[in-house]
Amino acid sequence: MHNIRVLVAVVLSALVSDSVLATRSQDFLPVSGLGDEVLESTADIEVIRTDEWIGFEPSRVDHPSIVWLAGRNVPAEAYAATARELAALGYPVTILQLPNGVLRSVDDIAVLGTSVEEIIDDGRPFVLLGHSMGGAAATLLANQLGQMPDALILVATSFPRDDSLTDFGGPILKISAVADRVVEIDAVREGYRFLPDTTAIIEMNDAQHHYFGHYGRDFEDASLSRSQQQSEFLSILVSFLEDI
Repeated sequence: MHNIRVLVAVVLSALVSDSVLATRSQDFLPVSGLGDEVLESTADIEVIRTDEWIGFEPSRVDHPSIVWLAGRNVPAEAYAATARELAALGYPVTILQLPNGVLRSVDDIAVLGTSVEEIIDDGRPFVLLGHSMGGAAATLLANQLGQMPDALILVATSFPRDDSLTDFGGPILKISAVADRVVEIDAVREGYRFLPDTTAIIEMNDAQHHYFGHYGRDFEDASLSRSQQQSEFLSILVSFLEDI
């Protein structure tokens, strides 16, 4: 990876200024509402699990691979439902946890970048997707990997906050949750000016930050249920990915 230490310093500085990088948690957040069958292999989808990532490998691969970077202290399993739905459509998906659940140093970014490069198949098209802090990591790594992603998807994150994606040549999808209680929509919109003009920007009304996965509590006042949000999320992803 090229010039990674300079860019890491910028991103980590921004994260620290938001007090996002507080004390490193020893535990990942609990997964809720996910059926056991989602993590079981079948004849059509092989589920591969390690301590750092979970892969969903379809028996028939018809589309680019997806490398999905998890949010802060969010286990890979939390995103398994949507990942499996994508695998059923022919997209190999690997969900990668952040090192120790969080980004705190140049070394963490380097470890994450190495893990991504180990996961992707050389020369095969792939899409880099990041949720929350994983979106910050995806923003940083997009132009730094040995093999550049063919597309970038940023979900519920205020990144980019600078021109780090100016030279990214592939399609970009930016998805935000208008009712987000973690990353305020105003902060997300502030970052739109740093995205290429060709970026597809989707604002999901009534969507919640952690409803993009199966973790965190359900809000009684949320007008969009977790399952409804994930269904809409999947539709948005598939619509964008069909053109990759």
